[in-house]
Parts: sequence; C-alpha cells; structure tokens
Amino acid sequence: MEAKLASEQNDHIRQRLGSHFVLNALSNVIALVRTEQTSRAVDALHLLSDILREVAHADQDAMYSLEEELSFLEKYLAFQKIRFPELNVKWDIAEGTRELL
Repeated sequence: MEAKLASEQNDHIRQRLGSHFVLNALSNVIALVRTEQTSRAVDALHLLSDILREVAHADQDAMYSLEEELSFLEKYLAFQKIRFPELNVKWDIAEGTRELL
C-alpha cells in the first residue's frame, strides 16, 4: 500500500512538472551557459529550483492565498523571460484580495 501511494505521488509530481516545461527550462539554462552568461544561468537555476521545489511540495487539495499564487507565478514568469525577453506582464489586482484563498 505504501509503494502504491509513493507511486501515485510520483505520478502526480511528474504530471505537475510537465516534462515539456522541464526540458525547455534546461535547454534555456544550457543556452545561457554556452553563451557564457554565467550569472544569468545561475539566477535561472535558482528560479528553476524554487519552481520545482514548490511544485513538488504543493498539496493538490490545499487552498493557497492569491498572494502565494502570485509569488509562484512571478517566479515562473521570471524564468520564462529568459526564453521570451520581450515578455511583460501587468497585474491588475483589486485591493484587499491578495489574502483571499
């Protein structure tokens, strides 16, 4: 039963990470290293590590505040900006809503 639970948890993590995202992310970091943008590559790896850690430890049934979701999205978008430098996002969030679940 424990093995089945562990297997289901691993499957869930794999689905949430999405191999397409991870492969693109690693390709982006490799490109930075190859072009000797070491500082940007290190920053990208830190962002990727934070993103993967949050996804791996997220409880699919948990409720998160809008603030927590935005924090995660900001990291994700910062990482995506490596691939799409022209990416700009403007948040239009009503006051007093960031603490809502």
